[in-house]
Amino acid sequence: SRREVLGRGRGMLGRGRGGLGLRGRGCLLPRVLRGHQKPPSQRLASMPPNVGPDAVPRGVWAHVAPLLESASALVQRWPIGSTLAFASTRGVLGDLAAQRIEDKEKPVDWGRVATYVGWTCLVALTIDRFVYTKLIPRLFPTVVNGVFRFDNVVKASLFDNGLITPFFFFPCFYIFKDCVLQSSGRPATSPQQAVQRYAAEWWPQNTACWVYWVPCHLVTFGLVPTHLRVGFVSAIATGYVTVLSYVTNDLDGKRKLKEKTE
Repeated sequence: SRREVLGRGRGMLGRGRGGLGLRGRGCLLPRVLRGHQKPPSQRLASMPPNVGPDAVPRGVWAHVAPLLESASALVQRWPIGSTLAFASTRGVLGDLAAQRIEDKEKPVDWGRVATYVGWTCLVALTIDRFVYTKLIPRLFPTVVNGVFRFDNVVKASLFDNGLITPFFFFPCFYIFKDCVLQSSGRPATSPQQAVQRYAAEWWPQNTACWVYWVPCHLVTFGLVPTHLRVGFVSAIATGYVTVLSYVTNDLDGKRKLKEKTE
């Protein structure tokens, strides 16, 4: 009868909401994503099964979870100090790795290491802290009204890689590298000349950056709690500092060789 059909339809809708939709215990949205809805102090404890007792033995997780919670609380208590510590570590390790890749026999250029430490600290205080933890969560929130927004995660990654990086990060990096921390024995470089050098090297620098950071930022903006993004990005950026240092040193060498031949 008509009443039976309507009843079945309502029952299907009910199961769609509770069992296959966006609500109820059977929600398809992973609990690691729903953890964003909880306060920062509870997020680490809300991530099983993707991270937690179902992924590692319970005895191991029982020891790891308090350490992660303590680290999370420490980052929240000392945001600037932890940011500088993360940035300095990635600057040192990243450039040392790049120098070893380039020439294992050559002694370490500690002036170059200092260049990247200074740069990573500057980036961490501006882009990592302000853009990743303040601006992007307001423009592209990961969770809206309890619903995970993957489109906002993609927009956040494009915003950083398509706007912040090519038009802020790299121009400032070239000015910092060529003007502020200029090597001894080299002629003075103006900010305009530094930006012109970047314009000539725009494509190789940005393509290397995009290959590395576009997939990484899907994790940064999709899974990592806001207050832990600086630490996560710093860990991931250690590898990128190696890439940045290697690519920049290679481009500098080619430019110097071209200037000599001319």
